[in-house]
Amino acid sequence: MGELKKQYEVRSLNPGAEIPKDVDVLLVPQMSSMTTAQLEHLKKYIDEGRPALLTVDPMPLFDMRLSPSEPMLPPRGRTRG
Repeated sequence: MGELKKQYEVRSLNPGAEIPKDVDVLLVPQMSSMTTAQLEHLKKYIDEGRPALLTVDPMPLFDMRLSPSEPMLPPRGRTRG
């Protein structure tokens, strides 16, 4: 993330809220650990034709025991709200 911050404004978003209109590109790590509500916000964002980079851990496809069993933690320095 440090390299991205050298050239871009990088900020953490509340995954439970709608994605703000001023987001130019959305980077989504660990998409497989998102809740249904979070995925709905992401789907709306993508359906609007807005750019996103989605990353998925391929290991759970091979061994389901490796998939996340706990929801993602909130970004460091942020509180849930």
